[in-house]
Amino acid sequence: MISGGGPLISQLVVLATLPLLFRVYSPVDFGIWATIQAGAIASGSLMTLRYDLALVVERESDAANTLFYAVLCIIAAWSAIAGLALGVLNWLVVFPQVGAGLWCLIWLWTMLTALMVLLQGWLMRFSAFGVISSATIINTIGSLAIQLGGAHWIGGTGLVLGSALSQVVATGFLAYHIVVSGCGPSRAAVNAREMKTSLTRHVRFPQYSLPFTLMSLIRERAPIVVVGLFGSPAEVGIYSQAWRLVHFPSGLTGSAFRPVFFRQAAERGVAGQAAAVDRVIRCLLLVGAPFVALVLFGGDDLFVFVLGSRWSGVGSLSTLLIFPATLFAISNWMDRLLDVLGRQDLNLTMEVFSGLFSVGALWIGFQLSGGAAFYAVALQSVVLTASYVVLILICYGAAGWSRRSLFVSFGLAAAAGVFFYCLMPLLSLITSRGVSLLIGAVLCSVTAVGITLAAWRELR
Repeated sequence: MISGGGPLISQLVVLATLPLLFRVYSPVDFGIWATIQAGAIASGSLMTLRYDLALVVERESDAANTLFYAVLCIIAAWSAIAGLALGVLNWLVVFPQVGAGLWCLIWLWTMLTALMVLLQGWLMRFSAFGVISSATIINTIGSLAIQLGGAHWIGGTGLVLGSALSQVVATGFLAYHIVVSGCGPSRAAVNAREMKTSLTRHVRFPQYSLPFTLMSLIRERAPIVVVGLFGSPAEVGIYSQAWRLVHFPSGLTGSAFRPVFFRQAAERGVAGQAAAVDRVIRCLLLVGAPFVALVLFGGDDLFVFVLGSRWSGVGSLSTLLIFPATLFAISNWMDRLLDVLGRQDLNLTMEVFSGLFSVGALWIGFQLSGGAAFYAVALQSVVLTASYVVLILICYGAAGWSRRSLFVSFGLAAAAGVFFYCLMPLLSLITSRGVSLLIGAVLCSVTAVGITLAAWRELR
């Protein structure tokens, strides 16, 4: 619950401010920001070569200290290379619309993303999930405050400025806690030979987890590039925000569940986690089913009502993406399950198929439909849905868990979704469409709170 507090608060803050944020920035602004975000987060996440995961599973303190400094050196080297590359791009004026100031923000965002990943990995060793959650809240609130304030003064650049500067504050918060809490790595661990030995001992993480992260980033970020090749910046903005909106629950479940499961499974083994995992997945499916029904029924009307008229089109894409997004919300931690089992090879294989086939499906969909985003995204969603179902079944099998409870959970969620979807037209018969959508949202929220509280009492 401590681990989930930060993401939950952050998500609620973002949801509360989205109607305002989407009215002060245009789809074009969000399209440019989404493209920059894709590059910065992808590059920053790869800079550690995924040795940050090795920090969590390394049992010896001295070895972990050495590994921390080794990864810090790797980040410093990659940051220097990235700074030089961006400087060359600015000098050559490859992108005339991007000035030197924006290049600096992109570099800062990228470098701090890598550093924050490293610090989070170190704090997980000490189960400091509350600190990580607090940093998430600081990052979210700081970013929104700067973005809302900068919209009037610097236009679309305010989105990038808010993301970069809030990352400074959040990363500084993590570093400050590590220093003052006394849990920081010992400086005596700085030894080049030992660092090389430590990196060699954990080489399976760059061998398997790094390509896995790369493929997951391709699955999540490359579609933005594909949409940009076939559409305008406004269409990129609409697609990226449709993806972002339906994946809000994934950010919450991933941040709340992944580090806790990774730590517990690494210490106590995978077999003993089966019952808790079944209960969590059932809770997530039952919470999500009414919202899936609401999105399918509301479509564009729902999102235009909340976000404003210039965001027409987000709803139609969301009705397609909601299915794979729901499955991803209950499975985005399963890479950690395979890490603990030592099956990084299986992890990588699944992500390669998911990433390449889904992005390929989007590309083919655009080609076959003559550039129509709806049909391209429909094909992408079918491939993603199938890949997530296969992933869940394979992970249950690899862990030796029974799938019976999983199938029951899917059945209950499907029944709940059908019930709410049939309820919405009945509400429309006795009131206006806007009011019926509002009532539906309230009913979904009340149901979600009730199911979550019941599950919390049971797990506690």
